Amino acid sequence: MTRILLIVAGLLLLRFIINLSRFLRAKRYLARYHKWLENPDDKLLESRAQVRKLLKDVNVSDGYIGVTQHTGLNRIQTANVSVIDAFPNTRRDFVQGTNYLFREAIGTYRQRMIDTFNPLYWIETVLHLPKVVLTYLGLPPESVFIKGVLII
Repeated sequence: MTRILLIVAGLLLLRFIINLSRFLRAKRYLARYHKWLENPDDKLLESRAQVRKLLKDVNVSDGYIGVTQHTGLNRIQTANVSVIDAFPNTRRDFVQGTNYLFREAIGTYRQRMIDTFNPLYWIETVLHLPKVVLTYLGLPPESVFIKGVLII
């Protein structure tokens, strides 16, 4: 019994440490981004892949910004550009989008750290575990089968 409690405590501590690490990294990258905006250099570009992974890991909904560009000969090119994919960027609309994504990620990682020790979170997780597993297996989340399993 003590061994099981130690394993559970170790897993909870590991989950907390992982989310704390990601929380601190998100805050550090946001600070580096703000510093980069004042004096753009290539150092932040070296961290681009890590920032993109950090933001995508938290499942923040990526923003898309419409961009229009004159290409010559009376032609205009338009596109919707992902804020995450365009990181880092100095355009005002991208700066606002990037700040929003970082703030959302920081808040999510903070909440995950708190949820590590919240018994109601774990009860809810256990209750919804069949839905998560069946959705992972390819069933639509709103299917009658999943609702039946949750009721049981």
